[in-house]
Amino acid sequence: MLLDEGRGVAKNPSAAADDLLRAVAADAGEARAELTGKTQTWTAETIRQLQARLKSGGYYTGPIDGKSGGGIGPALTQWRLLGGSPPRL
Repeated sequence: MLLDEGRGVAKNPSAAADDLLRAVAADAGEARAELTGKTQTWTAETIRQLQARLKSGGYYTGPIDGKSGGGIGPALTQWRLLGGSPPRL
């Protein structure tokens, strides 16, 4: 969240998206639940970066609109099962 909001460090949505994908791969589902839940915790730019990475890896087919929620859920699940390191742009 520090990179997403720029708290104490420069704001960096791209790095925040990478960190989120690493969290989705490493935790027990909390990060995925947070990204697909109704609460908008992350900035739209960070979500756009996340969507773009998932799309470039072939996991996401939806719009790059910066909206979290259920639309990215299947892509996150597939990435977790098949992915490894965060897809890069």
